[in-house]
Amino acid sequence: MSTVWKKAVEAVEVGEDTGDILAPLKRIVMQYGRRALRHIDAGHPERAEYYHEQSTNIERLINQ
Repeated sequence: MSTVWKKAVEAVEVGEDTGDILAPLKRIVMQYGRRALRHIDAGHPERAEYYHEQSTNIERLINQ
């Protein structure tokens, strides 16, 4: 019996190329901010605090 292989679909989001080398890090900051808000809305402030802290750390890295 043979197995039919399906072509893998890429699940990577590709943003507009603006020439900004920090663009991926800035997108991560925004994603972590949205996750923090979702956890606050869900009633999990400790999880929101984690994502907020990580977002802040990445912003510090960007602004070095």
